[in-house]
Amino acid sequence: MPGHKYQKGHKKFEGSGMQKGMKRKATSAREAMEAAGCDPIEGMIRIAQDEANKPELRGKMFAELAQYIWPKLKAIEHKGLGGESNGQATIDEMRQKLIDAVAELPDDVRFIIAKRLMVAEEEKVIDGIRG
Repeated sequence: MPGHKYQKGHKKFEGSGMQKGMKRKATSAREAMEAAGCDPIEGMIRIAQDEANKPELRGKMFAELAQYIWPKLKAIEHKGLGGESNGQATIDEMRQKLIDAVAELPDDVRFIIAKRLMVAEEEKVIDGIRG
């Protein structure tokens, strides 16, 4: 592409990019937190378990912590040995596991989760109407 500063196949310009020995911001932040004895996961657990905190904050912390325990699931269709779809059984099993896990949470946290699910469902309906 004529007139552009960077063209495919050209070598990088002298002094561009990360210099040798430089640390990424995430690495520097992690080292600083370790040196200060700060563990963000431990902090989130304390906030989530402290009943003096607002239920909204506790629910948010539980939701954040859940990402470190359970993998995020992708929407996929499972096929049986004969090629028949058995995805519905898998979805039903997963739904039951989720219901069982939520049933073990404190009432105030369950309320927040239910409220967020209702808001998400309302947003889907509104998006469907907008087209």
